[in-house]
Amino acid sequence: MTLKNFIMKLNWRQVLMHVIAFWFFIYSFQTLSYLHNTKLIDTVRNSNGELTNRIFVNNRIVASDLTDFFLWKGISGFIGLFVAFIISLTISIRRQWFWVNALIALTATFFLYRFNLLGWRYLKQFFWYFGQ
Repeated sequence: MTLKNFIMKLNWRQVLMHVIAFWFFIYSFQTLSYLHNTKLIDTVRNSNGELTNRIFVNNRIVASDLTDFFLWKGISGFIGLFVAFIISLTISIRRQWFWVNALIALTATFFLYRFNLLGWRYLKQFFWYFGQ
């Protein structure tokens, strides 16, 4: 395949749509990861900012619960990105689209997510408003 033919097969609108879909998958998986330990979430929410060892002991929360919570919260975005890429790649292959479009979207979204450039800090109040 020549370079000209390669560039002709790239579809930047498709890449943009995949990046947007990846964004939704990343942050939906990250938001749903908070459901992993709802007892911990309720304890922190009801503590009024005064977290002490006594509060955790009274609610039977141990250090491994905190570790598991932060582990799942940390990796859930990457799991969402991986799931979105698998779905994107499957759709691209079945519809006989150029599979490199999905790979470019994965690479771009990975680096944007890794360096916190996807704008979640500003948009999460809007998306989480209805759940509160």
